[in-house]
Amino acid sequence: MEENVLSILPILPVKRTVLFPGIMMPLTIGRERSVAAVNATMKTEEKTIVVVAQRDPQTEEPGLADLYS
Repeated sequence: MEENVLSILPILPVKRTVLFPGIMMPLTIGRERSVAAVNATMKTEEKTIVVVAQRDPQTEEPGLADLYS
């Protein structure tokens, strides 16, 4: 039997950065909300976070509409 589980994951918007699967790359996390997202992730068993590029790097507090999908 397949079990579907809904997960709520923290989102980490990044500026001027492209990540590729399987490639390790350091990220500088500076915004208060981004630090909170990383800290929340580290407290979970899965340690999973969604990293998304933001459209305008000048936007300091991006919302969902400011992120690529």
